[in-house]
Amino acid sequence: MLAFGKLAFAAAGLAAGAHVLRAARGSADLGVHALAAVAIASGSLALFLFPLARALPGATAPEVVSGAGEVAIRLAFALLAVFVWRVFRPESRAAALAVVGYGVLLLATFAWDLRAQPSLAFYDATLASAWAAQLSFTLLFAWSCADATLEWRRARRRVALGLGDRIVAHRFALWAIATGALAWAALLANAVAFARTRGLPAVEGTLLLVRGLLYLPAVAAVWLGIFQPSWYRRALGDRLASPAG
Repeated sequence: MLAFGKLAFAAAGLAAGAHVLRAARGSADLGVHALAAVAIASGSLALFLFPLARALPGATAPEVVSGAGEVAIRLAFALLAVFVWRVFRPESRAAALAVVGYGVLLLATFAWDLRAQPSLAFYDATLASAWAAQLSFTLLFAWSCADATLEWRRARRRVALGLGDRIVAHRFALWAIATGALAWAALLANAVAFARTRGLPAVEGTLLLVRGLLYLPAVAAVWLGIFQPSWYRRALGDRLASPAG
């Protein structure tokens, strides 16, 4: 289930990244859209590369492919941090400093992980360096979810006053859902590693199932927020037609 959830999110992410770039051509917000697109696409590419590395024969090819995946996932998180800052707190110096600090944290955990892992092709999630990496991922997703939730509440009030766009407001809610689900998925990676080190296969299996399921709302939120099928727009208009919506 975990592999299915990750691959489903990876496929949705690659499609979403391409769609965002195509739709944003000529837009005044092309830079922000490009940040989102490359961040989503890089993270999605990494999710494809990791299982591919484990399936490749030999010693060199798995290391190279897995290493590329590690670089891609860190690039995705670095760009995502910049995106969250530029979208939610563009005037905040504290947020800008937080992005710089987060970049340092990513580099530090990456260097620690490279030194601690005997083989990138066979990643050991039970190592302290791997725990630190997952916590750094959780931190950014949680920050993104919190800011998106706050922005959604503000946008919802504007919609109720007839001053905002319902679709835009709901996009913030979808972003909060996606990043919130991914924050829990990243955090549970450490719970899985803990169960593995304690020899609790039943608990580990349950947590792996839950992690896989958490990717599904993220897939749905990305798909609805980016592609916005006509039935969704119609349903959203009906649902939010009144101030109580």
